[in-house]
Amino acid sequence: EPIPLQTTAMDQISTVMNADENVIEGLKSICEKSQPEIIGLPTTSLSEAQGSDIKRLVREFRAKYPQHASIAVVPVNTPDYGGCLESGFALALEAIVEVLVPETRHAGRRRKQVNVLASSMLTSGDIEAIKDWIEGFGLRPVVLPDIGDSLDGHLVDSEYTPLTLGGTPRSEIETMGESVATLVIGRSLSTR
Repeated sequence: EPIPLQTTAMDQISTVMNADENVIEGLKSICEKSQPEIIGLPTTSLSEAQGSDIKRLVREFRAKYPQHASIAVVPVNTPDYGGCLESGFALALEAIVEVLVPETRHAGRRRKQVNVLASSMLTSGDIEAIKDWIEGFGLRPVVLPDIGDSLDGHLVDSEYTPLTLGGTPRSEIETMGESVATLVIGRSLSTR
């Protein structure tokens, strides 16, 4: 299935010569053209080796372009030379929770809401089954990430969309701190 991705256009030379401005302008461009709710900003081994501080770059982006304050940017350090797909996925999931789920004193307020942190090993069919099982107990699952709708084999009418379809809405992610329980599925998430 098509998965829309966008890049900051950092090549070897620009990265070594400091491509911080590429990241900031890339974020600006994505915000202006696509207006997503959330932007994931993972690093690569090249930017990691150069020493890019993506959290600082996000702060600089916020200061330079305050008009895009409503768009969440999730920076995550995912160098290719350390770990694997599962560990990078776990880091990304941790970063999403860190950035989007506010601290609260109301844990358990949503008595029927259950968080499900889904590891990279789960397919869209697995996610759908897990949601059905939880709903079978009269509970409401909030799955992160929920690939059940976006990678289940259906195509949309438009030929191209710059944004991923389906998934867990940002508004749902922001309520996860008030859930009654959190299930973590997949051993690769156990160290996070």
